[in-house]
Amino acid sequence: MVVELMGLPYAQGPSPAILDPAGRQVWPEAERVRGVPTEVVDRSGIALFFRPGEFREEGYARVVRVRALQTRSRGEGNPFRELVVVGEEDARRLREAPPTCQLVFIR
Repeated sequence: MVVELMGLPYAQGPSPAILDPAGRQVWPEAERVRGVPTEVVDRSGIALFFRPGEFREEGYARVVRVRALQTRSRGEGNPFRELVVVGEEDARRLREAPPTCQLVFIR
């Protein structure tokens, strides 16, 4: 799954999340990451990040692209925009992705 940020402000961090237009988290699903120690996530991350033109689709069985509508911070006073909002249809596609799906952000 490739999320195209298209120049939106974004603070790359170890624990990105994707929201639907209503603000509900659609990725990662809580049950998929429950029990994973924070230090493991911080060390390895849960997504890959590329600049436009760096990501190569070869080697992936299937690539689905979604477009970010906006980015948000995790709360007031937090300047880091690490939450990505996608449209309802793209949110549905993310919810249906298999648990082995790799998420890639194109900044």
